[in-house]
Amino acid sequence: MDQTDPIVSRIRRAFPKHDFREVTARRDGLDCLGIELDHDWIAKIPRHAAAADRLRREAGLLPLIAAAVPVAVPAPRLDDWQPPMTLHHKIPGEALTPALYALLTPAERDRLAQELARFHLGLHRMDPAPLARLGAREVPALLDVAAIRAAAMPLLPAAMRPRAAQSLRMIDELGPDPLGQVFGHFDGHGGNMAYDPDTRRLNGLFDFADAGFGELHRDFVPAGFVSPDLSDRLVAAYARESGLAVDAGRVRLLTAAHRLSELAEAADMPEAIPGRIRSLAQWLNAMPAPGAVAVAGSGASAAALPGRANRRG
Repeated sequence: MDQTDPIVSRIRRAFPKHDFREVTARRDGLDCLGIELDHDWIAKIPRHAAAADRLRREAGLLPLIAAAVPVAVPAPRLDDWQPPMTLHHKIPGEALTPALYALLTPAERDRLAQELARFHLGLHRMDPAPLARLGAREVPALLDVAAIRAAAMPLLPAAMRPRAAQSLRMIDELGPDPLGQVFGHFDGHGGNMAYDPDTRRLNGLFDFADAGFGELHRDFVPAGFVSPDLSDRLVAAYARESGLAVDAGRVRLLTAAHRLSELAEAADMPEAIPGRIRSLAQWLNAMPAPGAVAVAGSGASAAALPGRANRRG
């Protein structure tokens, strides 16, 4: 380990009982720098004040989250100096990529979807009051349809514009989530999963900095970045586990809204536009037909979730 590296020195000062020998990986996120130490520990250092607030909030929420979900999550120790820093054991595994997901059999895909469904259901059933006391708040809204239309449509190839315009009309007609608001992860994409490609099992999930209160269907959106197939299987598994009438079509529309919002936000980042158009195209091809029906559940409302946040009228 390079003792002259100021970040290494900061880690040693914060956690002097650990005799770290080497930095084995670095993850340069927009909000936090992630440092892997000795293949077994992860230190997170925020890059700006807003990220520092989220890091503190995440460290406070994770003990409650760990008690509520059936998979492993980080157990960070917070050193609240300047800047703050957390340290936790690495959950073994790697990111679940579309290529790794494509190798799974239908039975393995169903098993993964069930594991994710039970994880989400554990979060959604949490009592919102203690979470709010620890600083949990509503997740930021996506751009509204008018802003997306103005910024994203001019960036699209002409062949994609009619389908995108149809999707925006459907998104604009969605209305409030019929299942209300819950506490959720809202960032559960494959990059935040610890997946074991040898056993083909999910070992855990991490990065809860964006966890908070939001519409129930929206919490399923990031898993679909792995594959539209995973999105559909997750929704079906959640409906079976919860007894709620979860709408796969609504999740796909919200995913399209997310992708369109990302494209709109990239208007001033020309290097990011081609990749975001490709991601959007995948979802426009997976869009539900108008009038798609809900996944078969018991028809129950979100009142079946005792910890439901229900933060809107």
